[in-house]
Amino acid sequence: MLWVGNLSTHVGEDDATAVFASQRALECIIMHTDSHSNAFILYSSLEALRGYKVVIP
Repeated sequence: MLWVGNLSTHVGEDDATAVFASQRALECIIMHTDSHSNAFILYSSLEALRGYKVVIP
Protein backbone atom coordinates (compact mmCIF):
# COMPACT_ATOMS: atom_id res chain seq x y z
CA MET A 1 0.00 0.00 0.00
CA LEU A 2 1.23 3.46 -0.88
CA TRP A 3 0.09 6.58 0.99
CA VAL A 4 -0.02 9.85 -0.94
CA GLY A 5 -0.63 13.05 0.95
CA ASN A 6 -1.12 16.76 0.46
CA LEU A 7 -3.07 16.33 -2.77
CA SER A 8 -4.95 19.25 -4.25
CA THR A 9 -8.65 19.20 -3.43
CA HIS A 10 -9.18 19.25 -7.21
CA VAL A 11 -7.60 15.80 -7.63
CA GLY A 12 -10.24 13.11 -8.03
CA GLU A 13 -10.12 9.34 -8.14
CA ASP A 14 -9.93 9.33 -11.96
CA ASP A 15 -6.91 11.67 -11.84
CA ALA A 16 -5.14 9.52 -9.26
CA THR A 17 -5.88 6.36 -11.23
CA ALA A 18 -4.42 7.90 -14.40
CA VAL A 19 -1.15 8.68 -12.58
CA PHE A 20 -0.72 5.63 -10.36
CA ALA A 21 -2.09 2.86 -12.58
CA SER A 22 0.28 3.35 -15.49
CA GLN A 23 2.16 0.07 -16.02
CA ARG A 24 1.36 -1.11 -12.46
CA ALA A 25 -0.93 -3.78 -11.03
CA LEU A 26 -3.35 -1.40 -9.30
CA GLU A 27 -6.02 -2.95 -7.07
CA CYS A 28 -7.86 0.11 -5.74
CA ILE A 29 -7.60 3.73 -4.64
CA ILE A 30 -9.19 5.08 -1.46
CA MET A 31 -9.47 8.87 -1.51
CA HIS A 32 -10.00 11.13 1.51
CA THR A 33 -11.04 14.61 0.47
CA ASP A 34 -11.10 16.64 3.65
CA SER A 35 -9.09 19.85 4.03
CA HIS A 36 -5.84 17.89 3.44
CA SER A 37 -6.64 15.44 0.66
CA ASN A 38 -4.79 12.14 0.65
CA ALA A 39 -5.10 8.71 -0.89
CA PHE A 40 -4.18 5.12 -0.18
CA ILE A 41 -3.07 3.30 -3.32
CA LEU A 42 -3.29 -0.50 -3.11
CA TYR A 43 -1.23 -2.60 -5.52
CA SER A 44 -1.51 -6.34 -6.07
CA SER A 45 2.11 -6.96 -5.06
CA LEU A 46 5.15 -5.31 -3.54
CA GLU A 47 7.02 -5.92 -6.80
CA ALA A 48 4.63 -3.50 -8.52
CA LEU A 49 6.10 -0.69 -6.37
CA ARG A 50 9.79 -1.44 -6.81
CA GLY A 51 11.63 1.44 -8.46
CA TYR A 52 8.45 3.53 -8.53
CA LYS A 53 8.88 7.30 -8.38
CA VAL A 54 6.16 9.77 -9.27
CA VAL A 55 6.73 13.51 -9.46
CA ILE A 56 3.59 15.58 -9.83
CA PRO A 57 4.18 19.28 -10.51
